[in-house]
Amino acid sequence: MKLVIGSRKSDLARIQAYAVGRELLKLPQVESIDYLFKTSLGDQNQDDPLWKMPEKGVFTQDLTKDLIDEEISLVVHSWKDLPVEEHPETTIAGTMARGDQRDLLLFKKEALEALVKNEDIQVFSSSPRRAYNLSRFLSWALPGGKAKIEFKDVRGNIQTRVRKLLDSDDIHGLVVAKAAIDRMLSAKEEEFKDSWELLRTALEQCLYMVLPLKENPTAAAQGALAIEVKRDNKDLIELVGKINCSDTFDCVQKERQVLAQHGGGCHQKIGVSFLKRDYGEIKSLKGLTEAGVELDEWRLTAERKKYEAKASEIFPLEMKQARLANDENIEVKEEPLAGCKAVFVAKSRAFPVGWIPELDQWLWVAGSRTWRKLAEIGLWINGSAEALGDCEDARLENIAGPVNWTKLTHEEALAYSEGPAIATYRLTESKIPADLEAKKCFYWTSYSSFKRALTQFPAIQNAQHACGPGKTAELIEKELGRKPDVFLSYKEWRNEFQ
Repeated sequence: MKLVIGSRKSDLARIQAYAVGRELLKLPQVESIDYLFKTSLGDQNQDDPLWKMPEKGVFTQDLTKDLIDEEISLVVHSWKDLPVEEHPETTIAGTMARGDQRDLLLFKKEALEALVKNEDIQVFSSSPRRAYNLSRFLSWALPGGKAKIEFKDVRGNIQTRVRKLLDSDDIHGLVVAKAAIDRMLSAKEEEFKDSWELLRTALEQCLYMVLPLKENPTAAAQGALAIEVKRDNKDLIELVGKINCSDTFDCVQKERQVLAQHGGGCHQKIGVSFLKRDYGEIKSLKGLTEAGVELDEWRLTAERKKYEAKASEIFPLEMKQARLANDENIEVKEEPLAGCKAVFVAKSRAFPVGWIPELDQWLWVAGSRTWRKLAEIGLWINGSAEALGDCEDARLENIAGPVNWTKLTHEEALAYSEGPAIATYRLTESKIPADLEAKKCFYWTSYSSFKRALTQFPAIQNAQHACGPGKTAELIEKELGRKPDVFLSYKEWRNEFQ
């Protein structure tokens, strides 16, 4: 086959088209690939916010027409740009492994003074979804935990929006799709050198924040590429299927179905993200429908045994009972902390009292509660594992280069840490209930709690055990010889008994 791939003319679109082309050229059926790049209607209109533009497929319809007219063999789209209704003459034959679907906040370092002065923070983004969900999240996630956020419309490609941020005296930050930044920073072709240098300059002048999907689920299909072909071209559909990532395809279809249920379109204040993990499928849905219905869902679908137990057989009945030991601070010297480029904070309790990290030290936290507490004391947090465990990939290699994390945790955790770790507190006397052996269903917030309880009451190994995802689940499985049930939160587990 000799193929012609079509896409928009922007740097990002060409990078994405080349990525698909490289994968197709690995197939023995493909002899050569040419490219056709063109400016879409959405690219031509740089004045109106996208949500005000009436056309569906404003970035895609011209290329779809070229495909139908057989001027090109296939089109590579940013899948989120496509209308939720498929064209009757074309189909999405496949996609590749998804880029990082999260949003990224770039915040000018010089604007930190505005946070100290409690000034209103102005952020570039034309997305109603981002404005609605991030107004609340950033208000507590930025240092100080009391920011007032105002969003300002901005148009243009990635480079244009970044330039507008750097050149503006009034705008403090910009929200973009992280996958777009990642792809542009990893592009090797000489034609993208200027864009690459611009983004590197921006990263030097800005702090970054990877925005968590639990608090800010993204546009349906964000980070995924759609490979569109004519519906009657069976040979090409089969060919594209050979490079298709089925997990990505399935998640994107589910996201688009959710968006379609609420009318579709970029005017919606709705974010939806699906994530596949080895322990199940996570759904994040947040926003406001046109009918004024508040959406807020963070749910794991997984195979689990049925839970049947009396209240007296459940541990813990309340979250405060899960803490099976007291703790005390460990004095931590400044030198090892100063040498840590990237720090993972297992919980707010693990953050050393009085330590003030440098701005070029990255702070990654276990979840939203830790984020909120550290932001309140004035710390810049770069991102979160979203309570999915410290083995959850931060995906910072394009932005930050190779990252070696140092974990701040408690003393007992050093024994099962796989990388560098610093003990900042220790667990002291146990507070294990005397009737623990009578319980049938357990939820563990840490492996250390499980291990202490199991050591005192070995018989509980035959009970039904649950915990959050990540290292705790791995270690409990190793101890028991079977997998514990995984839940995203204690609350989700307790709902099993309602």
